[in-house]
Amino acid sequence: MHLSYRPAAAEWAQRKGWPDRSHDAAWYHFVDEATPRQLAVLGFPPPGHAFWTPATLSAVALRYPGLDLTPWRDSAGPRL
Repeated sequence: MHLSYRPAAAEWAQRKGWPDRSHDAAWYHFVDEATPRQLAVLGFPPPGHAFWTPATLSAVALRYPGLDLTPWRDSAGPRL
């Protein structure tokens, strides 16, 4: 659940939720073209993070088939 709070008088303070955009073609295009650093700003664990296992790399490859996962695979070390 994503929640945002603001004072009632601050109508200008809005928040656009990301979940409803997670399958837009524009998002997939962005992910395909983004650098690991750009993706990290948006929540992707950076290359070398313990999150990256054979299972998570496979899952991300299925979700984002255009994303070159080389930086994440190369930094995963001998556990892959």
